[in-house]
Amino acid sequence: MDKEVGYININGVDDAKRTLSRASEHYHKSVDMALERWINEGEQNTSDLIDKNWSIIECLAASLLDKEIIYAEELDEILSL
Repeated sequence: MDKEVGYININGVDDAKRTLSRASEHYHKSVDMALERWINEGEQNTSDLIDKNWSIIECLAASLLDKEIIYAEELDEILSL
């Protein structure tokens, strides 16, 4: 739920069109802004996670290139770096 937009219950594309067509232009803009904010936050969080764990990603990639298969024990060892 978004603090500004609130809860929205939409069951499929047709219901979304009906629901949003009755909404005000201001509400449409609020929803668009909330969606854009959620996407930007998700993109930033993903980028932060990749940056934070880059050494693990490199190690995992190198192991996969070398062995092609990594078993649970090896994966646990790599992830504990």
